[in-house]
Amino acid sequence: MTRIDSRGCARLVAISPNAEDNARLRGTTNGEIYTWAQIRIAPNLRLTVPTVDRAMTKVAFVNVGANASHGSLRSPIFEDETFEFVPIPDTILNLLGHNHGVRYEELRASNGVAFREFIPAVYLKQFAHVDPDFQSFTYGDYPNHGRAANLKKLSPRDYLIFFSRLVPWEGHFSDESGFYLIGFFQIEAVYPNISSRPNKEAFREIGRNVHIIRGNCDPMLYDGFWIVKGTRRSRRFKKAVSLDRKVVERLGLRDRFGHTWNWEKFCSDEAAIGSYMRSIKVIEDGTQARRILGTVGLS
Repeated sequence: MTRIDSRGCARLVAISPNAEDNARLRGTTNGEIYTWAQIRIAPNLRLTVPTVDRAMTKVAFVNVGANASHGSLRSPIFEDETFEFVPIPDTILNLLGHNHGVRYEELRASNGVAFREFIPAVYLKQFAHVDPDFQSFTYGDYPNHGRAANLKKLSPRDYLIFFSRLVPWEGHFSDESGFYLIGFFQIEAVYPNISSRPNKEAFREIGRNVHIIRGNCDPMLYDGFWIVKGTRRSRRFKKAVSLDRKVVERLGLRDRFGHTWNWEKFCSDEAAIGSYMRSIKVIEDGTQARRILGTVGLS
């Protein structure tokens, strides 16, 4: 397994997927920098990897957490714009029946309102799919197919900006909702195609992620997912940042063909944002990426 660090170097000696490969690599590479393919094809070939150019920084927007399809399961935003992030249910962990993972009743509130106040009782004993994990700064997904394919475009020093559907709470949920930016990762490392339990060093970095927890319950669930690890600069926002039509237009977001959004074909601005940004959206233009980072206060 390749780990790309924040200096743009691919290092395998420290984080090969298992102990046997790790021992073999230590004996053949002498601490040099290689890609996995070069280790297998030409173990004595040295690879020089250029450092990451800050001007080429990319930004990805990732929609996470409970959404309209989850009915009464919602993430609250409070009057002072603080919020709680409510993950989606983890159907796999709930089906497996193991006592591993985090249940909704175990989630820690950040704003003085206990989760059991706004989480329906039927969910409290269920396992939550806590991803992203803002404590270990890890995010897992499946970019080999579907909505997460654009994760493959990201490298260390790029950014993941997470947004979620939040619903106003004043002792009860209102009938209104909207999308908000809730936090970000500055990428430190990317762990692709995880198909077996990581070794000890990698496990210390990403072992708390829910996809690793699934794999520990059943090795078949080490099924090629990727995990992105954030730097210490990563954080969950204290207050949510509105992601509405004005913000979308100010950020210069376009559809996949490079066109401005057709807001009028949707029943609401929220529906348009949910549709256009359902898949992970990556801004590859360095100038626009820096403008986005500046607009949301990350530059």
